[in-house]
Amino acid sequence: MSRDTLFFHQTLANRLIIEVRDLSRRYFGDYHKVVLEVSCRLPLEAALFAGEVDPTQALAAAQAVFGEEARSIVRLERMGVAGDTLEAVRGALWDSFTTTTLAYMQRPDYPVRMLRRLQAQRHQAGRHLRALC
Repeated sequence: MSRDTLFFHQTLANRLIIEVRDLSRRYFGDYHKVVLEVSCRLPLEAALFAGEVDPTQALAAAQAVFGEEARSIVRLERMGVAGDTLEAVRGALWDSFTTTTLAYMQRPDYPVRMLRRLQAQRHQAGRHLRALC
């Protein structure tokens, strides 16, 4: 596959948008680095915050941090792949992801859990930056 090829795209029942791009490249002779970049996009909508005390305020706060959607990126990588095994390795990486992580992402509660995790990561990163100043 050529660089940055869309490998998979699906909107899950829980409104999570999954896009997978093949970023694989040759790096030495006939050896390749197989990379599948999985982008999980979550459009920020009021329904996500229905359990909050003030859903409108929670939505506005999330949009102030993330914009119109929250995004998480996972990279599936394998180094030193011979050219004649590229498709098999790419398929094995994808199969492993779909049987474990993708099944988990399809859960109805996953979008809220993802959003909380991303918010915690942003908060933690901000705390570390303030400590450096």
